[in-house]
Amino acid sequence: MKNNPLVSVVITCYNSDEYIGKNLDNLANQTYKNIEVIIVDDGSTDNSAKIIKSYENIFKKKGETLKYVYQKNNGVGSAMNRGLKEIQGEYFAWIDSDDFYELDAIEQMLKFMVDGGYDYIRGCSRHIDEKNLKEIGIMKSKYPNAKNIFDIFFFHKDDYQYSGVYMVKTNFFDKVILNRNIYESKAGQNWQLLLPIFYDKTGKYGYLDKIVLNYRVTPNSMSRSAKKIDEKIEKSKAHEDILMHVLGSMRMNFFKKMQCYMYVKIHYIKERLGLRTSNMKKKAFEK
Repeated sequence: MKNNPLVSVVITCYNSDEYIGKNLDNLANQTYKNIEVIIVDDGSTDNSAKIIKSYENIFKKKGETLKYVYQKNNGVGSAMNRGLKEIQGEYFAWIDSDDFYELDAIEQMLKFMVDGGYDYIRGCSRHIDEKNLKEIGIMKSKYPNAKNIFDIFFFHKDDYQYSGVYMVKTNFFDKVILNRNIYESKAGQNWQLLLPIFYDKTGKYGYLDKIVLNYRVTPNSMSRSAKKIDEKIEKSKAHEDILMHVLGSMRMNFFKKMQCYMYVKIHYIKERLGLRTSNMKKKAFEK
């Protein structure tokens, strides 16, 4: 690969001492070496900082850079905003603190991007058990040759929401998201980053049909307890809030924006109704 461009990887972290070591191990041992890893610690109260700092010399010996940034707890959107400002690479990626890359992920994604002249790409992910790391399934795109990636992503026709499977050309990102500023929600960062990228018609998209990410799945994530349902309803409201804010900030065709607004409202009303009634007895449901 010509020029050996720098790739920045942004990680937002909050109380991730159980998982962050595996993530950093795999980043430190990537087959591609010109990497800077930027970790924004969003006010962790566990041993995350100690573990992260213990990797600084490991990265240095391998010719890579590990940059640790601490901020008071303000949510993942705020932490990502902070991390975006630190990016020095010609290309960048982002990954959740509890997941981890395949050892050749950065090399595979970068080579695919450079060879194809892409502005952004998406790879595939392996779902693994949170604890024993055994494979549960593989996540690949249902529409690998899609042209209108925005509609597929936005209208939930495909699952494009995992951090870690994307790589973006930094100068394209800077054109689409001015000042590297995203909506600072506590619920996530993917929609804020991806929707403006997908909507921009000048960007060239590529689909890499290779597994690049190991995505941890929590075994009890399907719990139907009242407490879990309340948590999911609050998460649903937060997701709706993100989408409405991101749509509001985007330069879109008026009718397209109205279509998107209506879809969001209807989708999340249905989602919360389904959650609220999922553990009700028949009489309570009818009421």
